[in-house]
Amino acid sequence: MSRGFVLFVQQNNDSDYLKQAVACSLSIKKFMPDEKVCLITDITVPADYQKHFDYIKDIPGDDLAQNIGKLRIDVKFMISHHSTKPLC
Repeated sequence: MSRGFVLFVQQNNDSDYLKQAVACSLSIKKFMPDEKVCLITDITVPADYQKHFDYIKDIPGDDLAQNIGKLRIDVKFMISHHSTKPLC
């Protein structure tokens, strides 16, 4: 994928970011139907949500925030560090 939208979703007990990403993807597809949408996430996407994304990829690398709190840190670094080719 050389052009399109990339959405990040991380595990969170307070907000349903996956549901928000689906809503965002639906909006993108409504107004720009030819654009691709890639979801990069650390959770398992249910089958009924998968149809709303052109690509679904795992966040690469280890979760450096396992014992620190809710946020997964250094996501931007991990994606650029692990991507010798485009992720989506």
